Amino acid sequence: MKVFAVLTSLLILAACDFGSSSRSTSSYVESSDGLHAGSMHGIQHFIDPATGNHTEKLTIPKNYNGELYLVISNIEKLTDKLLYARFKFGVNDSDEVVVPAIIGTGPGLTSMSGVYVLVLDLRNREFIGTPLGYDLFDYNQYNQGSNSVEIASDNRNTKLYCRGLKLSDDPTSNGSSCSGSDDQCLYAYAKIEDQGLTELGTGLTLIPTEAQVALEGGTYFEDSANKHLVKCLNDSNAQDYNANNTPLSVSYKGTLLIGGKDYRYDGPYRPKEKNNWQISSDALFGEKGLFAAKLLNNSNLAEVGYQSYLFPRFGKMEIKDGVEYVGHENPFAKKVVMSTRDAEGKTHYMDGCNNRVSTKNSSNEHIGSCNITSVIEIFYMENGSEKLVTSTRVNDESKSVKLQLVKSAVLDNNKNVLNTGFRTCSSNSACGNSECCFNGRCWSDNLISQCLNDGQESNMKGVNATCTSDFQCASLCCKSGRCQEHNTLVDPPIYCSKAVGETCVASQWCEVYTRDRYFICRDPGYTAGSNLCSEVGYRLENGVHGICEGSTCNLPDEGTPRDPAFEPTGESCLEAIDCSFFDTNYERINP
Repeated sequence: MKVFAVLTSLLILAACDFGSSSRSTSSYVESSDGLHAGSMHGIQHFIDPATGNHTEKLTIPKNYNGELYLVISNIEKLTDKLLYARFKFGVNDSDEVVVPAIIGTGPGLTSMSGVYVLVLDLRNREFIGTPLGYDLFDYNQYNQGSNSVEIASDNRNTKLYCRGLKLSDDPTSNGSSCSGSDDQCLYAYAKIEDQGLTELGTGLTLIPTEAQVALEGGTYFEDSANKHLVKCLNDSNAQDYNANNTPLSVSYKGTLLIGGKDYRYDGPYRPKEKNNWQISSDALFGEKGLFAAKLLNNSNLAEVGYQSYLFPRFGKMEIKDGVEYVGHENPFAKKVVMSTRDAEGKTHYMDGCNNRVSTKNSSNEHIGSCNITSVIEIFYMENGSEKLVTSTRVNDESKSVKLQLVKSAVLDNNKNVLNTGFRTCSSNSACGNSECCFNGRCWSDNLISQCLNDGQESNMKGVNATCTSDFQCASLCCKSGRCQEHNTLVDPPIYCSKAVGETCVASQWCEVYTRDRYFICRDPGYTAGSNLCSEVGYRLENGVHGICEGSTCNLPDEGTPRDPAFEPTGESCLEAIDCSFFDTNYERINP
């Protein structure tokens, strides 16, 4: 599915037919104002349209109808181009949305480091038709021994990850196959769903459609057996059922006679599309897996998992006073039948299945449903052909920039946070737990190495003043005992350029490096379906900042490596690109 958005009447006049255009995937382009070879356009992060916070991962409801902001390095060099953003979603890039864009500006970490942004107009709700076929998983760290612990209930919580990507598109992966107990891959595709009992006579597994609430009166176990069969199961290793007004308990693979039929308990979850999963074996269990516990300790199959990290892990509901339900004050405790309420008149915590079934719409989308970008591409049209400016796949440093879509929501008035709606801050305490306050704005700690101490900003020094710390300088750049200049608002920009091992606040303050990248290039005479392509390497100079990690500049990731096993075939050459731009501007590094 492709969706095309229109910014203004000017963009309508300039719109092109992308479906029939040829596609070039050079990630570095030369504009009419003299962009020099080697200047990389990297997608750095989003600016949250609701709060103004800078973040690599942004979650919005799919009916969002305001402006979206992408911070892209060197994008100001392309003001003469009509730019577009393409968002591809999911494991197979199966859903696609294209949005025209204009260039704007916003504040940076310091008063001399503003950011240029790509402004996308979503007033026509361009993402509304994108299906939400994946699920959010909650990887917040909770105090399981406390009755006062607050469980994430907002599907835009920053610790929720949409499991809908190939392992190669997952920036959280530690480079493994995601099958071992120490492996991590928080976006890697996996699909589990709530299930009920399995009817032995037919082999059919029931899918819950009702919450664990008394449906036929105030008393839970007075509901008929048929009502209990369509309720959620406990997210535990045993279940309680009603038979002739008597609660019965059954454990894993145990059977029950209900309404004259035999049923088997196979656990509270069932896997779907396992052949396409990007996570397996021991990685399924533990703090970064799908489940916290197993029904069989000697198995690592998904079928034996329980206490899942599916969002919401636990939740509260509003039901009538006096009606019994299955819950507990402590969300991690075994749920029991109760009728008491919390201070707000809601139930105490119930297992997450109850919130999922009670929020499901006609498209089977619920509060935990989601989709996620596999790749974001920025391009412009020239002579009927697409010219790719940058991509989160081609540019490794942009891989962590992800857009998550969640279920449609009732939206407040959308504001232009670049000008009027920014959430300002004067101290770190005004920002979230994983954010820092810089230049009056909240920044995600994924982008900032460490926070500035409250009150420290007002005492910062100018260029050439003596210093012992970056935080003593208004430019955040202390080198050789002096405050040095760092100014991205001038042309060309002046960078602090810290070497490996020197202290830093963010990656933009680290030295810029050359990296080698390999591409599958079209050979002369190439046509779609032919095997006329080759793997070619280019040396891309001065394109990548070092990585600020642990408050220290480190070398950036290596460039795209050569694949020694590559063979040109009709299928492998379908991904080949026109490399004439690289041949004109860069040195080949292999014959």
